[in-house]
Amino acid sequence: ECFFNFHRHLRTMSSRRNGFLSNKFDAHKLRELLDSMKEKMYEIPATYIHDKASTHWHSFKHYVEHNKKWMRFSEDALTKMSFFLPGRWGDSGELGEFVYGLGGVLQTLNDRALNEESNTSVFCGGREMLSIQNIKTLVKLLQHMQLFIELLAIKNLSPVTRWKVILLIEFIKMLCRLYLLYYVKGHMLIMQNEDEMKYHERMQQAEHNDNKYANLQKMYVQHGRGTDPNGFWSPLSKQQQHLVNDSSLMDHVRVHCTKYPQKQGWALKRTMFAEILHIIRPVVYVASLLKYAAFGGHGNGTTQWYPFIISLLMDIYSQMAHFTTNILSERQKVELARRRKYWLFYILRPPFFTEYIESYLKSSAKALQEKKATLRYWIWMMLTNLLCQFQNNHFNIAASNI
Repeated sequence: ECFFNFHRHLRTMSSRRNGFLSNKFDAHKLRELLDSMKEKMYEIPATYIHDKASTHWHSFKHYVEHNKKWMRFSEDALTKMSFFLPGRWGDSGELGEFVYGLGGVLQTLNDRALNEESNTSVFCGGREMLSIQNIKTLVKLLQHMQLFIELLAIKNLSPVTRWKVILLIEFIKMLCRLYLLYYVKGHMLIMQNEDEMKYHERMQQAEHNDNKYANLQKMYVQHGRGTDPNGFWSPLSKQQQHLVNDSSLMDHVRVHCTKYPQKQGWALKRTMFAEILHIIRPVVYVASLLKYAAFGGHGNGTTQWYPFIISLLMDIYSQMAHFTTNILSERQKVELARRRKYWLFYILRPPFFTEYIESYLKSSAKALQEKKATLRYWIWMMLTNLLCQFQNNHFNIAASNI
């Protein structure tokens, strides 16, 4: 009681000293002040940026819709032009890679404006929300420009800073894919093949049609009516029907929901863990490179193998976790086989490449030189230099776009 009386006395003396007549804290005015600061510092700038971006995007979309052939020609021309620019296959390939990436960026923006898909993407359900489309677009844009950014970092930054930039790019892609994984409730993110992509592209276009025949168009797409007037009833298109069947992409989800209704559509913990391992592996690999590689100042011959081994173990364990689940559809097995094909890039990653592949290539070139096989030596050295240059860039061998 004495303490509280003393505290009240101090508050009274403090308020009198500062010229205040009230001892009560005015929370209402503070809330008004915080709301005003939030409006001026966040809401007004965010609304302004959103309105400007929406205006420019609608203008771009309108232009693409009315000049589709020209825009498609432009993206193709940029891509092909990049192969003939000076230094495209040399040590100074920033300009060529920038033009190549710019062609990919234009292709992605054209696809988004026209509601089409030119490249395969992860399947996230029949009808994707706007946020999912934005996330997938962001990942594609990063993938188109990531190699150009790395080349700039190699030329202008220190080795450690270069790998920090790479880590930032991989981290952004990881967050986007984790959001997609959350959207599909932890189930496997399956990369569509070309036939599946075209099928879902036509389905989305039919769903976005505002005319009264949209449902009829959707039914025609579901039954394969298009280039083949007989649709999937034609004996010649039975194989195509199997390839583009939507149920094959969602078989595991339907079986899971039937077998585990108490999960409310969420995947098993083992499946989630396997997918998370697959998604975070590129980030863990780059982070371990920064910690254990020699350019960090504290690496040696033994520790340089740690990033390689950690990444390989994460890939293997992810596959093992998927194969030990009770539900594994045929389409999931195809997806896992597709991922395993990218394990070939491990032979191009350091230190395996530098200690085994590069040393073998150089010894073979030396043997050809000693035999005075000039033509064979020249061809072998050209291939060796191209392979070494390709291997020197992380995003060429990272397999982080899958």
